Amino acid sequence: MEKWANGGLGGRVKLLMICMEVGADGLETAKWFGNQFKLPSTIVNGYIDKESEVPRFGQLGCGGFIVLSADGEFVSRRSSPSYLKKGEGGFREVERILSTLGIEALDRPVEALSTLGVDGEAPPSKRQKGSDEKLQLASVGNAQMDEEHAELVAAAADLAKHRSVASLRRLRDVWAEHSAHEEALFEQRNFGGARSGDLSGTASHREHHTAILQSLDELLRANCDPTGVVAEERVHEMLAELQRHGDVYDSGYADKLEESAVEKLIKGSGVHGTKWMWSDAQGEFEVAFNRDGSFYSQDYLRDAHWKCEYIFRKSREHVIIDWADLGVFEMKVDLAGRTMVGAYTTSHPNDSTGSWKAKYIGELEETLKHEAACCTT
Repeated sequence: MEKWANGGLGGRVKLLMICMEVGADGLETAKWFGNQFKLPSTIVNGYIDKESEVPRFGQLGCGGFIVLSADGEFVSRRSSPSYLKKGEGGFREVERILSTLGIEALDRPVEALSTLGVDGEAPPSKRQKGSDEKLQLASVGNAQMDEEHAELVAAAADLAKHRSVASLRRLRDVWAEHSAHEEALFEQRNFGGARSGDLSGTASHREHHTAILQSLDELLRANCDPTGVVAEERVHEMLAELQRHGDVYDSGYADKLEESAVEKLIKGSGVHGTKWMWSDAQGEFEVAFNRDGSFYSQDYLRDAHWKCEYIFRKSREHVIIDWADLGVFEMKVDLAGRTMVGAYTTSHPNDSTGSWKAKYIGELEETLKHEAACCTT
C-alpha cells in the first residue's frame, strides 16, 4: 500500500487501510502500524470503533483487495488471484483492475504486465528455478519459534537430499506441529488481533499454514509407496513455498514476539521457573511460576496457568494468572522492584480486598506440579 501511494497512485486512488481490531485496541494498533511503516498522508489509516460496525464481508489484503469505482460501485469484492495464492502476482492483478479504470502506476506502466502470465504469475522462463537453493529461515526473535524453524530447515534439507517418503512425512509432521505452536503464540499475545478470527491480521498467515499442510498431504497421497522416491520438481516446489512463507509471513512478526523483559523475569534464568511470595490483606503464601506456563501453590492446589499478555488499552504487558475456580488475575509487574500488584479481571466472590501483591523470592530448584487428585483445598 505504501509503495502504491509513493509510486503515483496516492493522488489518484483513495487507499484505505482498516485495522480489524475494535475500539481502543484497534486505535492503538492502527497508530502503531502507521508509525512503524511511516504511512504517507495519502493513505487513510483507520480502525473500527464499535463491534456493530465490523464489516459483514471482505478480506485482508493478502486474501484479495476490494476495489470500488469513482461512483462507489464494486469493481471487485475480492481481487483474484490474491497475494496469498500467487505472491506478487496478487498485487499486479490489482494494478490490472485499476488499469481498466484508466489508472496506471507512474513507476510501472501497465505494459509491464505483459511479462506476467494469465494467472498473475511470471511465466516459467522468467521464474528463478532455485533448484540449488536451500531453505533459509531468518530469526524471528522468539526462541521457541527459532528452534522450530531450525528443525524445519533440517527436515527440508533431509527431503532435498533423499527425496524419500519418510523424509516427506517428517517434514509434514514438523510443519503441522510448528504451525499449531505459532498460531497458539499469536492467540496468546493476540498478535494482529488474532482473536478476531478470519478478519484478524494473522488470518492469512494461518491460511497459508493450512495451504502448505494440504500440499504436503497431497504429495504424501501421491507417493503412497513408502519405498518410493518423491519427484525432484515437486520437492523444489514445496521448499520454494516454505521459503516464501518465511520471507513474507514469518518476517511480519520478526522481533515483535520475542520474550519480553517481564516474561524473562517470570521464567527466570534456569530451567524450572521462579518462586514468589503472594499476599493480600489476610496474609501471604508462596507460589511458583513454572517455566512451562503452569502455576503452583501448595496452599491452594489447582490446575492453574500463567501467561504474559500485552494489553493495548493500558500500553503495557501484564501477567495473567488463571487460577481455576479461584479466579483470573491481571498483575502489573515492576521490573526494577521485582514485584507485582493486581486484582481479579472481573468481580469474584473471593475478592475481599480488591488488591493482590507478589514479590520475587528466587529461582525454582524443580518444577512444582499439583497431583491430579488434589484439585480443591
